[in-house]
Amino acid sequence: MHLLANDLPANSLLAALLLTVMAAAWTDFHTWRIPNRLLAPSAAAALMLSAFAPGAQGLYLSLLGAAVGLLIFLPLYILKGMAAGDVKLMTVIGLYAGPQLTLDIALVSALIGGLWVVILFNREMSVENHNDSFGICLRHRTLRRSNRSKKFIPQNKSLLIPYGVVIAVGTFAALGIASTH
Repeated sequence: MHLLANDLPANSLLAALLLTVMAAAWTDFHTWRIPNRLLAPSAAAALMLSAFAPGAQGLYLSLLGAAVGLLIFLPLYILKGMAAGDVKLMTVIGLYAGPQLTLDIALVSALIGGLWVVILFNREMSVENHNDSFGICLRHRTLRRSNRSKKFIPQNKSLLIPYGVVIAVGTFAALGIASTH
């Protein structure tokens, strides 16, 4: 994604990307979910802008970016360390950003998420004084299934990370870094 001041396709992609990650961060923070009703229209918009806007990155780079986003976070989902909404969000980011910037966003997000986990873990360990709550992950390992619903509910919310927020912060940081180069 080119970050040129007077480039309408790039500015449209950038605006849609930032709106998507801000909405995803807000919903993830408040509901612990990133809904498909947010991601599906955003994915469609990214594909249309990439394919049809004059001077845009093109459909090939958009789909390649989505593949990069999916392949980076899919193993974490398979290992139950991340929710599906986080994986889908990174895939949609890839549609907007293309492969290289998607990789940058994922790496910056991982660094931010790792820092957040270290801070939470240190805080939790000092509060519980090395109790048996040693495991921290992004989402599922500290969740249990509710008897009344199929949703996961946190056993200890202080150890959970709404990773959509981390991805949003990582997106802003990576875009800030990219704009300086």
